[in-house]
Amino acid sequence: SLSLSLSSMGRHRENGQDRRQRRATKQHKKKRAAEKEAAKIKDKESAEHEDDIEAILAEIVKESRAKQTTGSKSELIEGAPSPRSSTQLVAHPTKDELLLFGGEHIVGTKTYTYSDLFVYTIGKDKWKHVQVPEGPPPRSGHQALACPRGGGELWLFGGEYTSPSGSQFRHYNDLWVLHLESMEWEEVKVKGAPTARSGHRMVLMKRKLVVFGGFHDDCRKAPRYFNDLHVFDLDTRTWAQLKFPAIIPTPEPRSGFQFVSPGDTALLFGGYSRTRVKGEVYKGEVHTDMWQLKCEEVPADALEADPPTAAAAKKAAPQDVAFDLKWAWSRVRPSGDAPSQRCGASMVLRGTSAYSFGGVCDQETEDALEGDFYDDLFVYAVAAKKWKEVTMRSRSKADSKQAVVDWVTKGTSKKQKRKGQARLGEEDLEAKAAPPAAAAAATATATASATDDEVSPPPRINAAMAVKGNTLYLLGGTFEIGNRLVTFTDMYALDVVKLNGWVQLHDNDQRTREWLEEESSSSESSEDEEGDD
Repeated sequence: SLSLSLSSMGRHRENGQDRRQRRATKQHKKKRAAEKEAAKIKDKESAEHEDDIEAILAEIVKESRAKQTTGSKSELIEGAPSPRSSTQLVAHPTKDELLLFGGEHIVGTKTYTYSDLFVYTIGKDKWKHVQVPEGPPPRSGHQALACPRGGGELWLFGGEYTSPSGSQFRHYNDLWVLHLESMEWEEVKVKGAPTARSGHRMVLMKRKLVVFGGFHDDCRKAPRYFNDLHVFDLDTRTWAQLKFPAIIPTPEPRSGFQFVSPGDTALLFGGYSRTRVKGEVYKGEVHTDMWQLKCEEVPADALEADPPTAAAAKKAAPQDVAFDLKWAWSRVRPSGDAPSQRCGASMVLRGTSAYSFGGVCDQETEDALEGDFYDDLFVYAVAAKKWKEVTMRSRSKADSKQAVVDWVTKGTSKKQKRKGQARLGEEDLEAKAAPPAAAAAATATATASATDDEVSPPPRINAAMAVKGNTLYLLGGTFEIGNRLVTFTDMYALDVVKLNGWVQLHDNDQRTREWLEEESSSSESSEDEEGDD
């Protein structure tokens, strides 16, 4: 893999997005070793040129609602949504569609955080921007999932907003649901929600939202990483926090991990966390452990007929029962060819197979942060508890990475860059007029016309992934070239049954190459309007 030296720039909050602060801190140490408050000074200087973050958010919400009228509006767009990472791509529970909400795009000295909603129609290979009034404010690092209740619901929890200068941060602990049949947002305001956070993960188990981990860092207090477990019942609309006895092993605090739920269990893998060494010195840790969360119904005779007294409840503080379900963590030791140590990878579940793509392994020293980015795909078989790397014909990893570097830094033409791109044949084009399911299958199984040079997604972190039928979809994410972030807008599909190669549905465009240096930070970008959608 390609090792890149990461130098100064704003704060890139990887995996739940805290990588930016680690790199900025090291650069400050290198330049101003004698100044203990160097990192804070930079944030304060940037913040002087913008309003308080709460005022910024209030103005964004005000302007957004002023543009919108009752009822949703849809507008077809060319290509894929704007470049973004730390977003959420979710398969529609009842239609051949994918849903995309939020995310962020760092363009040098300016950060765009989105609150836009997009719908991708699989059979037509078309994106549309859907404006729904009074929805969640802009965010990234959030979690979203869909369920078929009531014609389809999209549930969203938490995340964070980054101010345009990248110097202020606001974490959320709000819960929203988008009713897909009526396309109306609803904020679910109930007591007992987890504290504000991003980089957490959320899965659906037994008609319940299960939220674990994440982190909170607003640059005002020391960063905190979580390992608390919260459950939200979709029927009663109530929150409960699970508390386990201290003697029972549980996962350590972390963010940016992988979390999927095959049936009545959930699997947790990897992640990243930092612990304080002394003063403002923190030590980072990339986790490689795997855990299983299991829930099972509690027999009726084991449940107390009457609620315990306050004294009894206090004495029995650890509580592993919620909504008549008993919850338990256990360590999993998988076999096979597991991914190398990394964080920022993306994972999605199909049946009882979990697919993991990309990520980065950081080599951290006192003065520098270097990252090895990956573009490999692994599958974990839940029943067999075994990892396996997914192999298929593709160009070499070095070529895949170098194509991005050349295109961004040297302006290599799109034609040259896409030399090995997969193309749809005549039969596939005819299939596009067929019903959505047939057209989707044809699109996902199209192969490259070249025999030895097929397309593959470049290496990246924080990409969005979803599965519909046999097809895995991958969109966006971030790569780094020196001190420069490359945020993708490309989109790929892979038939995980046939494994006959990736198909590139949408390519990157010129927005991926945008970058504002310090001296040009006052200039306006064409994306100013997009961040307020």
